[in-house]
Amino acid sequence: MAQRAEEVRAELARMSQEKAEQEKQLQDFRAECEQLARDREETQRSIVQLKAEAEAKFEQQQRALFQETASFRARCEEMERDHEAELASKAREISAERERLAAEKKELEMRMVDFRAECERRMQEDELEMKRNMEGHRQQTERNMEEIAMQADMQRE
Repeated sequence: MAQRAEEVRAELARMSQEKAEQEKQLQDFRAECEQLARDREETQRSIVQLKAEAEAKFEQQQRALFQETASFRARCEEMERDHEAELASKAREISAERERLAAEKKELEMRMVDFRAECERRMQEDELEMKRNMEGHRQQTERNMEEIAMQADMQRE
């Protein structure tokens, strides 16, 4: 039981470590997204400067940039949804494990109550048996003393 509890604790620790690593990855990913957003803004400023020189080129670059941004946003959203789904799945696993452990604990508590009741019953049986034995010994002692007294009376006569 202790080993299983240790295994569960180790599993929970491992899952916690995985969650922390995933959160770190998500933070890194968000930082990268912010950097890319800053890069995009800088690119747009460059496009504005080039607009006077080449309106047609600006239109082409702007369309390409918007498509790339939309694609990138879609990938970001998809990765975030996947990450959230994975976290929710792990939360469900942890919850199920907690429920299983609670049920196991309840079962052990019920077994402990049964064990205590059985011990109490056996102690009462042993106490009754000891009383019967003591009464038997007392009666035997009385008979022995009466017999000794009778023998002593017979020897005196």
